Amino acid sequence: MRLMEVLLQKANGELRTWTAAKLHRAFLDQFSIKPSDYTLHQLRYDLRKLRVHGLIERIPHIYFYRFSSAGLQQALLLVQFHRRIYGPLASGLLYHRPNPQHSPDSQFERAYFKVDQAIEELIDLMAA
Repeated sequence: MRLMEVLLQKANGELRTWTAAKLHRAFLDQFSIKPSDYTLHQLRYDLRKLRVHGLIERIPHIYFYRFSSAGLQQALLLVQFHRRIYGPLASGLLYHRPNPQHSPDSQFERAYFKVDQAIEELIDLMAA
C-alpha cells in the first residue's frame, strides 16, 4: 500500500515514468525508512507483483515503469479504501464523521463531502 501511495503521489511529478532506483530513494525519503529495512531487491519484487497484476507496465526496451491505463484507477481505489475502511478497522479507531449539516464553503470541501458520502453509502451496502 505504501508503494502505491508513493507511485500515486509521484505519478504527475518527476516520477511520471520511474526507474526502480529513483522510486526506491523516493520511498525511503517519504517514509523515513533505512535502506536496510526496505532494500532495492524488495522494491523490485513489489514492482514485479504490481506489473503481474496489471497495475503498472514497463516501458519497452528501457527500465522505466508507469501506471497502466486501468492501473491508475485501481490504485486510487485501493489506496482510498485502505485509508477509509481497512486502516480504521485494523486499528479499531474510526475517525470523526463530517457533520452532514455542515455547508462546505470551497469546491474542494464540497467534493470531499460528496466522495465521503458515496463511500459511506458503499460501506452501508457492504454491511447489508
